[in-house]
Amino acid sequence: MVLDDKLLEEKVVLLLQGKNTQGEPIYSYLQLTLRNLQRLRDKMRAQVDFEPKDYGTVVAEGKGEPDAALRARMAKEYNMTDLSKDKK
Repeated sequence: MVLDDKLLEEKVVLLLQGKNTQGEPIYSYLQLTLRNLQRLRDKMRAQVDFEPKDYGTVVAEGKGEPDAALRARMAKEYNMTDLSKDKK
């Protein structure tokens, strides 16, 4: 599917979760264009380490899991929806 350039420049915010080089769980809320989301997706599919900041603006980050207050703030500020599989 080919997307037009205007759509590819639309910005979204994603919650990325993984592990740092020491094996600790980490998270980043990353604001990026859909164009950079495509690039990030390719990197993730290749299972290659990456820095979120190379694909957009990190608006929040930390170790472990984001707490409820941060999740609520991200939902309000960036109109995010929690699509976690373990939510009922």
